Amino acid sequence: IYFLEKLEEKIHTEDLDKLLEEYSKKKDFTMMIRIQYLIIIKELSNKKMIAWHIQKTNGNYLQEVFGKPIFEDFKNVTQLFERIWFGEVKIDEKIYNIVVTDFKEMLNKIKQF
Repeated sequence: IYFLEKLEEKIHTEDLDKLLEEYSKKKDFTMMIRIQYLIIIKELSNKKMIAWHIQKTNGNYLQEVFGKPIFEDFKNVTQLFERIWFGEVKIDEKIYNIVVTDFKEMLNKIKQF
């Protein structure tokens, strides 16, 4: 838990892609989904689509992008992330590879702005 709190505090300075690669080697697909979501949050913040703050919730970020073209996609990845992370849904490599497509598509859409 301590590691996650520190990671979230430093999403703008931490090399999330490198961290994703490390967890990929461990085949920790749940943590990989969390990192994928943090990458999206970081990119939304970098593009000034949200005002990132450690105390904000995913719901706060959804409110910030409401009415923007990416809202539905962001809502979708947020729901996927929350089901996997907070719902403690166990995912394997096959499920991860299906789900991660939505995260990568979302990231690509954000980068187009």
